[in-house]
Amino acid sequence: FFRAASTRQHPGPMSKFSPARVKALVHAFQSYDFDGDGNLSADEVMRILVEMGMDGCREDAEDIVRRLDTDGDGKISAQELASAGRADLERLDSIASRAQAIGIGASTAHGFKLIPTLHGRDCIKAAFQLPEVGGYAQRCLPDNDSWQQQLKEVAMRHRTGRHDTYHDPAFPPEPNSLAGDGDAPSVLAQAATQWRRVADLAAENPAGAALFPPGGACTDSVQPGKAGARHFLAALVAIATRPELLDRVFPPEQELNEAGVYVARFWRDGAYRVVLVDDWLPCDAQGQLVAASSGLMDHFWVPLLEKAWAKLNGSYSAIARGTFPEALLALTGSLLPRTVPLRGYRRDREGQGALWGQLRGLLADGSLVGCGSKAKRQQGIAPSTVYLLLGLHEVDMRSAGLQRLVHVRNPWAKGSVWTGAYADSEAWSQVPDAVRAELWGPTGAPGANGFWWMSFADFCEQLYCVYLGRACRSEAESVFRIALEAAPGHPDPCFVVTPSNGGRGEVHLTGPDAHALPQGAAQSLLTATLRVTRGPCRDPDALDAVARVRAGGWHCLAASVAAGEGLLVQVAADAPTRCYLHVACPNPCTV
Repeated sequence: FFRAASTRQHPGPMSKFSPARVKALVHAFQSYDFDGDGNLSADEVMRILVEMGMDGCREDAEDIVRRLDTDGDGKISAQELASAGRADLERLDSIASRAQAIGIGASTAHGFKLIPTLHGRDCIKAAFQLPEVGGYAQRCLPDNDSWQQQLKEVAMRHRTGRHDTYHDPAFPPEPNSLAGDGDAPSVLAQAATQWRRVADLAAENPAGAALFPPGGACTDSVQPGKAGARHFLAALVAIATRPELLDRVFPPEQELNEAGVYVARFWRDGAYRVVLVDDWLPCDAQGQLVAASSGLMDHFWVPLLEKAWAKLNGSYSAIARGTFPEALLALTGSLLPRTVPLRGYRRDREGQGALWGQLRGLLADGSLVGCGSKAKRQQGIAPSTVYLLLGLHEVDMRSAGLQRLVHVRNPWAKGSVWTGAYADSEAWSQVPDAVRAELWGPTGAPGANGFWWMSFADFCEQLYCVYLGRACRSEAESVFRIALEAAPGHPDPCFVVTPSNGGRGEVHLTGPDAHALPQGAAQSLLTATLRVTRGPCRDPDALDAVARVRAGGWHCLAASVAAGEGLLVQVAADAPTRCYLHVACPNPCTV
């Protein structure tokens, strides 16, 4: 097929290729410039053909370059593409049409760039670009040397006496930082009557203060404060049990400093964003924190991270919105979010068994799992609350046989706990002493410090859903991070992910941060369509899976494919906007 134009080219009518069509074709091939040097080499042309599933690609690629390379440098320039004869233009048009149909491209008009990662996986993402929105550029920095340089400059100014303490001009201790324009007045905004520095709060503790207690973060007494960001703080409590994850968010080399400047890192809008904050915290008339706290006034990692999150989102009022899974993704950049409603499992014992096995596998792989309660109080479980799922255990009861138990935690430690079966000591009389001591741990009783056990059947009955922050195993899966732009009237961006041996693929679609969009664009609707393909062709019998999100929203699509099949993802928008995707597929796979 691709050798059809291998005969000698000759002049002929060019009616099919108007100047606009030739220009579009040149632009299409420039999008396959993988090394960014402005030319196409034989290797780059061969890569296109390989990803299209063609055999004998080296010969075809070298023939294309040889025919179009008029200056003899071994590459094809944009000028040489534009000067090609009709036969070669037809050949190139066929290649470009098929490549576009299955989503092959490096740096297209939508900003794709194919980048190898340290783990040998491909990563497609846009270069860091701050959205053209007033104030956004001041709220965060790229995750490179720029933030470290700015931190050094602040410390230098403090040491030389040019400035007493750091004052953040983008998030000052003023009412607009409590409730931004358009935000409804929050409980915190009404309760906060003053701002106080961490250094002043720490000075009131005669025993001294620090960012963290000795031995690292302690989550036994974290309190949510009045900002209402319970989903974010529950996710923060979850990752604090994993030091390697917390260190990514809050660089561990930091300590309390007189300059009053601190750094946090979040995944937002397709990249890690670094946020610098000062140490002014909202307090009430008595000088007590109204923001989140570690529960003790001598450790300040919790309120500083909450403040950084509020700054990135525009105000403290803005962080009352959100969900636990998207907070996990923002705090890690790697745990893929998904929500599993439990209603369908309540009467399905076989389905419960499958869910039990899935959850055990996720916890074993390092995933973080939460659960959401129903809208009304259920036997001690607070309404519309996020709890953490810590573990699953099968216990051999003396008379009742093998029972499946779930270990759950209230992230606020002293909050509401389950009062049903296995909530008190009497229910554990059937459990062997050694097993009971192992499961209860140092607390010595169920229900202590916000921890409890319940049967898996009760878990499915009493809770509303399970929140998954799925960790991908690098030896088994490849993860593609994709950033793109979509707009009405332009070709819908698309790509194909093909696991060589088949398997289940997941596509996580995230809308952009509403604060990172121009006025009016926050309501744009993104639609992602997931289809199964066979080679470059769509399977006519495959059903489409469709996800729709707006700014700040997210959705997960999943499908299983056989060997030789792929997942084609196409994104459309009803207004110009950005969107971000995480795609996970079994190794080996290509995109």
